[in-house]
Amino acid sequence: MSATAHAASPSSSSASSGGGHAIPSHLNSPWRPYQLWQRRVYPNQVWIFVGTALGLLVIFNIIHHHRVRSRKNALLRNLNVPTEKAEPTGNNTASWRRLPRAVETGFKIAAFRWTIPYGRTYVLSLAEVFFTVGYLAALLIWSFINSHGAQQPFWSQRTGAIAYKQFMLLPLLAGKNNIITLLTGLSYEKINIMHRAIARTLFILILLHTFQKVESFSRANLTQERYYTGVMGTVAFGAIFLTSLRPARSNAFELFLIIHIILVAVFLAGMYFHQPEDSLYVWLFVGFWLFDRASRVLRMIFVNRGESASRSATITAISQDSIQLVLPNRQIKWNAGQHVFLILPTVSNIPFEAHPFTIANIPERDQRGNKSSETDLVFYIRAMDGFTRKLYEYAQAHNGGTVPALVDGPYGVPPPIHSFTTVILIAGGSGVSFTVPLLLDIVSAARRQKTPVKRVVFVWSVKNYEDLGWASEVLTMVNQTLTPTLSLDLRIHVTRASGLVPSLESEKQATDPMSPMSPISEKGLDSPIKGSRTDVMISTIEDGSTQ
Repeated sequence: MSATAHAASPSSSSASSGGGHAIPSHLNSPWRPYQLWQRRVYPNQVWIFVGTALGLLVIFNIIHHHRVRSRKNALLRNLNVPTEKAEPTGNNTASWRRLPRAVETGFKIAAFRWTIPYGRTYVLSLAEVFFTVGYLAALLIWSFINSHGAQQPFWSQRTGAIAYKQFMLLPLLAGKNNIITLLTGLSYEKINIMHRAIARTLFILILLHTFQKVESFSRANLTQERYYTGVMGTVAFGAIFLTSLRPARSNAFELFLIIHIILVAVFLAGMYFHQPEDSLYVWLFVGFWLFDRASRVLRMIFVNRGESASRSATITAISQDSIQLVLPNRQIKWNAGQHVFLILPTVSNIPFEAHPFTIANIPERDQRGNKSSETDLVFYIRAMDGFTRKLYEYAQAHNGGTVPALVDGPYGVPPPIHSFTTVILIAGGSGVSFTVPLLLDIVSAARRQKTPVKRVVFVWSVKNYEDLGWASEVLTMVNQTLTPTLSLDLRIHVTRASGLVPSLESEKQATDPMSPMSPISEKGLDSPIKGSRTDVMISTIEDGSTQ
């Protein structure tokens, strides 16, 4: 039955009574069937809108993967072809072909790197702002459309109905194992932006739904189940909103997580008894959350199975504020640039507290180039505060010892580095634990002729020379295993240099490679390796300069 059909009867009834278009608010109003129809249909239309948006993201993801695969295959076909015999592409054609990629790159930069100040020390990404505004606008349109001048009997119940049926999106967008990541290709870190945006928007609808009931709050009404459960849900969601603000999350994340779970349970209990006829949506919420938790538990059991050594880690303090953590014999496969969650019960405040760290090495491969099903995981961790500081203190007290450790992962969507001929990797400090495995992956793929990358520019900025030590062995190995088809331009910037400063003669700056034993020493570069294709540049900014 259409909205027009429902509206015809009340309109004619109002006209015949001579009351014009005044809309009565009591339950026996002739508008009541139309209001009930809106409460039933409009929330479903919102879901059609949300489903359409997700469908577009899925289509974009399919197109993206197809373009990346096609580009990589085209570049690989020209890998061993002389330049003059390579497939010709006119300048105009090449420019038009790059346009979609340029638009995509520009959108990602604007959406996820451009920010708006939020308070004194926090920022909001444009993606978070735009998504919040767009989703809020859509829900407000469906909340107030056809409400005959925004009259309360039309929108007051409708806002609650729309919010109630949208709640189940929240665990889908908060979980690290969810179907949205699988279908859209967006990592859980990015869709968590949607989680926060949707939660804020639904909180606004909850307030609209609740505040119009305040005038009817009385001792008699508040003893009714539908009243006090609604108040309980509103208060719980308000507390969730306040404790989820970025300052609270950043300063006490573990406490935030515990409070978050407790408050969500209180909120769901209130919603279940507030609207029992729609309890299906509460159970879907719980089901999606349990799916994520069960997936993580099963994955942890699979990855950490085996001997007791497969559930421990070797911990070493390698500098004044850095730690090396090695987890041997893990049953895991991952891609360079992905991360895992580490659980170290004897170090954490809470036994099953999980913290994300990027895997600093790449999977071992057999003679056929296939990833090994059992390999070590290596992490380089900078001690900041909180958990990492406790971990560093533990490493100092038990240097070279072992600590119980469990792994959950891998997670993350690394960039498609193998669809380019030149790759630029830039990192600061411990962020090199993300760029080093990408470099190792390129070198490994080049040896197997599985990548079109011909040149890598590796830029690393550190504060002190001591910070370079942990990467020396890795960079030396990279230097020794470079193939003739791949060149490496290594640029290291030390921002707080003291003492002797390594220097390169201008004539050698473009040709001297790293030493096989120590790519960087206190007195400069060691003897070159003949035939290497590595260029090294070390620059320093002495104390007192811009850092």
